[in-house]
Amino acid sequence: MNVTTKIVSPPGATWPARLPDSATSSATGPLGLLKRAVMALLAYRALRRAEARLMALDPWMLKDIGIDRSEIRSSLMAMDRERFARR
Repeated sequence: MNVTTKIVSPPGATWPARLPDSATSSATGPLGLLKRAVMALLAYRALRRAEARLMALDPWMLKDIGIDRSEIRSSLMAMDRERFARR
């Protein structure tokens, strides 16, 4: 079952879908390590894609959503930390 979480700020951005549990034998086995590496890569790419979309917005649109251009990366990183804290 694929589960995606929508990011509120950048339109159209989604976090990567989870791999099925049947694809891993254990969290520390070879498939578990591969799963974690793939998920980390997908999360990194999603953050960079969201950052690029926010950087493309003009200053007035950024002001409307409550962030400054210099705060984009830190805002996205804070959202990512919150997402992992909820697990």
